[in-house]
Amino acid sequence: MSLSDVWPLANLRVRLGEHLQLEVPDESALAELAGAAERIYTGPDPFSGQWADGTPQERAERVVLYNWKRRAEWTSSSWCLLFAVRYEGIVVGCQDLAADDFAVTREVRTASWLSLRHHGRGIGTAMRIAVLAFAFEHVNALSATSGAYIDNPASLRVSAKVGYREDGVNVVARRGERVVERRFRMDRADWPIRGSEVVVEGLDGCRDWFGAGVTS
Repeated sequence: MSLSDVWPLANLRVRLGEHLQLEVPDESALAELAGAAERIYTGPDPFSGQWADGTPQERAERVVLYNWKRRAEWTSSSWCLLFAVRYEGIVVGCQDLAADDFAVTREVRTASWLSLRHHGRGIGTAMRIAVLAFAFEHVNALSATSGAYIDNPASLRVSAKVGYREDGVNVVARRGERVVERRFRMDRADWPIRGSEVVVEGLDGCRDWFGAGVTS
């Protein structure tokens, strides 16, 4: 028996073009992801929120433990798919896709982070396109939501670029200070990038893990 026999998500891959791949990380890729998290920026304009606080070692540990935690908590009605983002063969960040009661709501939410040294290369946009194509075109999502702090202009630009519409704000506490988070929403009917070069592998073996009714 192999790991994929009991955890078929291990085989899931989403590719966009020749350079970008989203993969459910094995232990080796998870170690690479932890290394990328060491290089998250935590200066006065903190794009990543409180999870990125602490020393590089603490951030790396936090990424590994969070991945293990979300795998252990997975159910078909409440799940969080944590993709390692590999660009030109190197793990550069993480792209999340999550849902609650997906069989009923058909709504997903996305979140992501990207190692600082890889900013400004279009990778953030590409990884969002890849995960939205997976959601809308392969697991039958009807809507997707996202959010970003107002002092995270890079994430705000990505959401606007790929076609989300603004959906209000949340006021939250971050590091003991008041901060505004903008919400974004997109419906499948508004998904503007149909027919993209997204190729999905390994989904047939794990469709039931996303909730009843996920179709090809």
